[in-house]
Amino acid sequence: MDFKDKIKDANILDVMKNTGVKNITKYIKKRKPLSGYISGTPVHVKSSINYNDMLYHLGISNRIESINDGDKIKWAYLKTNSMGFDSIALKGYEDPNQITEFVEKYIDRNKIFDREIRGKLDDFYASMNWDKLPENNNMNKFFSFG
Repeated sequence: MDFKDKIKDANILDVMKNTGVKNITKYIKKRKPLSGYISGTPVHVKSSINYNDMLYHLGISNRIESINDGDKIKWAYLKTNSMGFDSIALKGYEDPNQITEFVEKYIDRNKIFDREIRGKLDDFYASMNWDKLPENNNMNKFFSFG
């Protein structure tokens, strides 16, 4: 539970998932302006396409290099936002401030925890014959005798 609390204040680049991306062009729905993606696109590829679309939307696609096949990225789930993106990627270097601020504002830390970490912790708890991971930290506060 302490770890989950620390995620709330962690730097976005430390919370985002690392991966490589390929076959971006295979999943693009249409060409610019905003391209979008076809049904069944893997989330990290969607995230990369969303980053590239945001570059175009901000009018900086001619100055900032887009994410391309073979690039290493960091991606995260997002809360409801004005762009309608459910996830977005960053390169982790030379990202425009507008996109970094957008991610900081809309990153869905709870969803990241639930999708990426909770399942692994639940598996660990199950292997130890413990109950599931608690949903909140109230149990720890109740049993705290400090």
